Amino acid sequence: MPEEQNIGTRAVPEALLQQPVLARIATANPVTNQPHVVPVWFLWDGALQAVLFEGPVELITEPRLLVESMTTKIYTRYLGKNGVLAEDPQSWIHDPENLVIRLTPKKPITGKKPLTDQALLVGPIDTSPG
Repeated sequence: MPEEQNIGTRAVPEALLQQPVLARIATANPVTNQPHVVPVWFLWDGALQAVLFEGPVELITEPRLLVESMTTKIYTRYLGKNGVLAEDPQSWIHDPENLVIRLTPKKPITGKKPLTDQALLVGPIDTSPG
């Protein structure tokens, strides 16, 4: 594929990731293979090679200052500088159950090669069984 076409095909998804759209995290129950899909807000910090990612995730709960800093950036992206100052977003930012999910893409579903950049996602995750 000529480089001009390659750049053009990446431009639309890259522009999309810069917008405050919802991402979805999907997991499957290891016993029943039942899927569970949750919409989340996200902050992209890398270059795009794919739109759908597979890879290991890290649940970050500590240090709390890091979690609060990242969630503030993400909430500001979606709510704006004034919106994030409202009572509800402030309570979410300081909620001890809030966490950051760091996805390290290893297997792009579309694209040319595996990714080494990381996407940062945030959202409450139900870690209870079943």
